[in-house]
Amino acid sequence: MKKISLILSFFCFFQCFTASAESPKALQSFENWTLYTQIEDGQKVYFIAATPVGRSGNYTSRGAQHIWVRCISKNIDEVSITPGYPYKGDYYPQVATYKKKEDFLKYKQGMMENAKKGECRVKNPSASYVFDVLDGDIAWLKNVEDDENAIKSMKSDIYAVVVAKSRKGTCSLDLYSLKGFAKAHNKMKELCEKVF
Repeated sequence: MKKISLILSFFCFFQCFTASAESPKALQSFENWTLYTQIEDGQKVYFIAATPVGRSGNYTSRGAQHIWVRCISKNIDEVSITPGYPYKGDYYPQVATYKKKEDFLKYKQGMMENAKKGECRVKNPSASYVFDVLDGDIAWLKNVEDDENAIKSMKSDIYAVVVAKSRKGTCSLDLYSLKGFAKAHNKMKELCEKVF
């Protein structure tokens, strides 16, 4: 229940982020990841985000795509993803990570070609996480432990792949570089310590 209330809190934050005329302030870039801050209810919030370095799928158009990580308390960080369209309700999006570049490159082309055919799946990842809380175009992990494990994987691995399906049934596959993620996350935690 605690996790769901925190998710709702982040949903309010995300809506403000996307709808607000006052954009969040980028504080620092760490290769492919950027650290942001924004004032929410009079308090500073910090989060890191990245956009894909590669995309595939059988969709015709969509909005912005991101992976986000936000500290929502002193000890809890939350991962969320958006593919740029409302999710298909009976299909949970997935984030898979790859530790070795050669493993990733071995499967990358096949995954991208399959996505163009509408086949949303990853191949032989180091770790994989199903985002089982959906609200419009945002997805979260239900359990805090899953967030912790996903963040550990993102810190130690070098690539992440996000697969998802839209309400129309189209598939998207987004490739993210995890270069800079560990440094960005560590800096975010350092700043969050001063808030909570």
